[in-house]
Amino acid sequence: MAFPRHKPKHKDKIMARFILGFVIGAAASAAVVYFNAPRSGNAQRQELKSLWDGAKDAAREATGSTNEQLWESYRTRVRQ
Repeated sequence: MAFPRHKPKHKDKIMARFILGFVIGAAASAAVVYFNAPRSGNAQRQELKSLWDGAKDAAREATGSTNEQLWESYRTRVRQ
């Protein structure tokens, strides 16, 4: 009987690192563009606060839906 190789885990790590690097690079690029945009300090602070609040709300929604999905998956598995 042959044991399965663990290469897919290595590929998963490589993909995760790539995605993390992409996200960090995109965030850094967005920050550079945002802070070099011509607008007053007050307008920029208000827009940044609005963006931050939107990001927090989106994170809460994503966490809530993921949490609900995990609990539903758990309940389904326990019932089986």
